[in-house]
Amino acid sequence: MKLYSGRCPVKPDAIFIFVIQGKKSLSQAGREVNRLSQGALGKILNSGFQGKRKEAELLVVAKGRWRFAVILGLGEREKVDGECFREAIGAGLKRIGKYEVNKVEVELIDVGVYLSLEEETRAIGEGFWFSSYRYKEFRGFEDKAPKEVWLLGGDDKIKTALTKSEVVGEEHCYVRDLINRPGSELGPQEFCEEARKSGEKFGFKIKVYDEKALARLKYNGIIRVGQGSKRPSRLVEISYSGGGKNKPLIALCGKGVTFDSGGISIKGSEGMEQMKYDMAGAGSVLGVMRSVARLKMKVNLVGVLPLVENMPSGSAQRPGDIIKMADGTTVEVISTDAEGRLILADALYHCQRFKPKEIIDIATLTGAVRIALGRFAIGLMGNDEKLISRITQAGAKAGERCWVLPLWDEYKELVKSEVADIKNGSWGREAGTIIGGIFLKQFVKGIPWAHLDIASTAWSEESHPYLGKGPTGKGMRLLVRYLEEFA
Repeated sequence: MKLYSGRCPVKPDAIFIFVIQGKKSLSQAGREVNRLSQGALGKILNSGFQGKRKEAELLVVAKGRWRFAVILGLGEREKVDGECFREAIGAGLKRIGKYEVNKVEVELIDVGVYLSLEEETRAIGEGFWFSSYRYKEFRGFEDKAPKEVWLLGGDDKIKTALTKSEVVGEEHCYVRDLINRPGSELGPQEFCEEARKSGEKFGFKIKVYDEKALARLKYNGIIRVGQGSKRPSRLVEISYSGGGKNKPLIALCGKGVTFDSGGISIKGSEGMEQMKYDMAGAGSVLGVMRSVARLKMKVNLVGVLPLVENMPSGSAQRPGDIIKMADGTTVEVISTDAEGRLILADALYHCQRFKPKEIIDIATLTGAVRIALGRFAIGLMGNDEKLISRITQAGAKAGERCWVLPLWDEYKELVKSEVADIKNGSWGREAGTIIGGIFLKQFVKGIPWAHLDIASTAWSEESHPYLGKGPTGKGMRLLVRYLEEFA
């Protein structure tokens, strides 16, 4: 799919027109469609179409420039944001989905001070990319997504926004492909190869730590979690230097459990097929690095990806085992299914070797975050209020909202162990997501750090307005937006 600014040079198949709730006046394109349809558009607006958020109507235009007009509601003007446009595009593509539509024009709309034209453009472009995604590796789909999208009513300023939406949209789909790939096809080593290919293609450096290197560095969290699998664990280090010597280094860290059976503390069989998504954090970080390199952003980044497969076997770690971590901390393993925090502890320790300005980790860490926040918000925790505030702002702009949870010292009581310095979980029902965060906090020393728990948002059981069912890629565009705005 290609995104363009201006009028399509040939006859397009459809026009997308936005409508503010309660507004009956027609735009320039709306007046033309109304004329060509002999007043049909006006009748739609006066016969029940209110312009509510996610409302969509299809109008067949018998003659003229377009075969179809898709009328899209944005909701109330003072509440219009980028997410309204992404949802509207998703609704429009569903409405027109059974027809062959290759070229689409979209009329931009002035929503005043509530959203800039650049932000509107970016959201529209992302909406087309995200809504058109299909996982095609093992099943053929008839591809009816538009091949060209032309935005009317903009100027040269929107071209940068179109480029950003195209890169983020394409890489977002790449991340969702990784998450969709079966565990048999994407283990730690295969993920390393994806990183290597990405580095060669987009010009960033890759370093892979194998079993011997992990043992030498005493990354026993990664070693112990992966020792039940025949597929050896890895740690991938990705370096991008686009900011020069005057820009500080930012570290990103993504949990990469390529398949999580739970280990000896094995999960129930229902839903286990989804546990291929437990590498969504690592996938998001790889997608961020690819996006940043393609956009030639002036930032310095290091990405650290601990990659393991968590399986039960005679060689697997057991509940009750004690692990001595790289920083000397001893950890009692209460559950082998609380493995993500063990590998992230090593990865966070590794990040600190580079003395970054700040560290952000992203992980499908706790099922408890779904109970706390449902499927609509990412759990956000950390040790620095300014960093947390900036991430929250970036999430709001990207359409990936976060909700801050506390990591007060009192919560340390929940990870106290009788036989080790700390334990990796608790069998109590309280504060499950915070326990994961407070555990990780023990391994970050003197550096601003934030933790994104995407366990409830990285996979959708329900049909999302523009992401559909399955992997959502949540977290990737939040981090790209964060680096754009604040790095």
